[in-house]
Amino acid sequence: RIERRPATRFSDRRKQVQDMNQQHDRRQGSRSRSVRQGTGWRRNAAFAGALRAGRLLSTLAALFLLSAGRSEASKWNGWGSNDLWSNSANWEFWIVPDNAETEARFGKDATVELDRHYSIDDLDIGDGLTTDSGTDVVLLGKVGQGYGLTVPQLRVPGDVTFLYWGAGDPFSLLLQRSAFIFCTDQAVIGAEGSATVTLDGADVFLNTKKLIVGQWKHGKLVIKNGADADTDEVKVDLIDDDTAPSAVEVTGANSTWNVMVLQIPGESGGQGEVSIKTGGYAWVRDVFNLSSGGTVHVAGGTLRIDAP
Repeated sequence: RIERRPATRFSDRRKQVQDMNQQHDRRQGSRSRSVRQGTGWRRNAAFAGALRAGRLLSTLAALFLLSAGRSEASKWNGWGSNDLWSNSANWEFWIVPDNAETEARFGKDATVELDRHYSIDDLDIGDGLTTDSGTDVVLLGKVGQGYGLTVPQLRVPGDVTFLYWGAGDPFSLLLQRSAFIFCTDQAVIGAEGSATVTLDGADVFLNTKKLIVGQWKHGKLVIKNGADADTDEVKVDLIDDDTAPSAVEVTGANSTWNVMVLQIPGESGGQGEVSIKTGGYAWVRDVFNLSSGGTVHVAGGTLRIDAP
């Protein structure tokens, strides 16, 4: 069914994301200034130390400066007494990913409770050591609170070595209880292995400039039970094969998907599929490109296309 629906919900969501992005930029600017000031102080101190104490202190200062600014990877182990993201006992070497200099990696199944908004460098589901069994991660927010993640990129899965043969379970990421992810660059579902990302429940949302569903392996995005996804450019299925297609599914009352540019499939030879089921609502606002191999099913939901 095609209908006209007010864009208030999307406008409110975009304003919320813009506000978070501005706060993120302000924090990054403040952090960059403090790092520059601190680095200058350390350089002066290292130089003075070298003059006073000789080669040993200058060498240590050089090593410190060399390591400054490098992104640090934190891997979840879940050994803490609770499932809070902020609990350092849940992370290897007690390093909580809580700033733009740290990455979060999950190489094992995990349920994680977000206890505030975190801006980090990267989020990888799969840490490079996973074999045939995919990693399943659940991120939980808190109703009425802005608990979620801001990341440049989301990759599901991320770095997976040759040990993963793709024969076992796919990887998965589930957002519930008002959790959100805001990607300043892009999200990839089905990167190094087959994967599903599910947005489940009211006030759960994914916002990203670019979304690829099915890059090297098959991917699926499910938006259900009142969740939202707001995406500028979407490509569904870049894989040139004749197996099951990568897919996006919108289902359940008040479940919404807002897209500026939608391409199905993402590349020639792909088999992208979009399903708008009962209660689901999808709005393509600018460009809608459905070519050979692509399929759209509207079964009880609503698809609005404003593209010329």
